[in-house]
Amino acid sequence: MLRKTPSNRVVLLALTTALLFGYIQQAPLNLLDKSRVIWSIGDSITAGTIHYNPTQPTSPKNLITNAYQYWLDYYLNSNASALTSSRISVYNKGVPSNTCAQVDHRFDTDVGNDSIVILMCGINDFASRRTVAQVEGSITNISKKAMAKNDSLVIMEVIPDGNGLYCASIVPFNSWLSINFFGNPNVMIVKMHSQMSNGIDCYYNPSLYESDGVHPNINGYGKMAQFLWIRAFGEQKYSNLG
Repeated sequence: MLRKTPSNRVVLLALTTALLFGYIQQAPLNLLDKSRVIWSIGDSITAGTIHYNPTQPTSPKNLITNAYQYWLDYYLNSNASALTSSRISVYNKGVPSNTCAQVDHRFDTDVGNDSIVILMCGINDFASRRTVAQVEGSITNISKKAMAKNDSLVIMEVIPDGNGLYCASIVPFNSWLSINFFGNPNVMIVKMHSQMSNGIDCYYNPSLYESDGVHPNINGYGKMAQFLWIRAFGEQKYSNLG
């Protein structure tokens, strides 16, 4: 155990500050060396929204029923040839309005063993007045279940909401994720909040969101999936991005 000497306190404070402000990032894990199966689980942001394929003419046959899964599958499998000879299977277990507590409750049923799990939840917890500590407890439970199933866990930060109602909960929760799981070889934290903001914590980038200010639009989902690929799935060329 580290003794609390003055010098150690300075080191601990410096490390905590670096984690909070994103100066230290976990290096991308070699997740695809372990599994070719990915489960995305969370709330309506994971469940996705319907959009037209931006590369195709606007017609019913070009509707994308889940923009998030479309882009995630696109980035993973268009880049997979450099990493694996087999296609990566992506399964979506997003349920609209789910809290982290509800995700925790259904995790063992909805997610397979020996897989990669992408988790994103929290905004509905804060909307339903759950405390940051309660949400942290749910995430801790989910991480334990993932480890018991030999899953690798990728947790995305809660992204800004356009109304700014939950900033007082989102910021400390996202900070807790980085500090709590730092150094855990089976958990990757993806700092998605800043990617969806206008450069200021809790202030969303309207160009990446639907008019409700809560759900990403097709450009927002594309950015999320690309950044998830960069940070979590071994695109070493961009591993310095945070």
